[in-house]
Amino acid sequence: MDAELHVRIAGALTLALALLNLTFPRRFGWRQELQRLNLLTRQVFIVHALFIILVLVMIGVLSLVYADT
Repeated sequence: MDAELHVRIAGALTLALALLNLTFPRRFGWRQELQRLNLLTRQVFIVHALFIILVLVMIGVLSLVYADT
């Protein structure tokens, strides 16, 4: 196997991980857990979770698009 294929596989797995992160709120009951936090902490937590998903998507897309360079 060549390096291009490995980068594409890593990109696909990274996108799969981003999709898996979208299921976390329901799976771990974040709605109920976040209600106990104050507003600022809740907002920081949500922004952080969305940032992680965004970074995973960007890395996955870059790996798929630019694997041949």
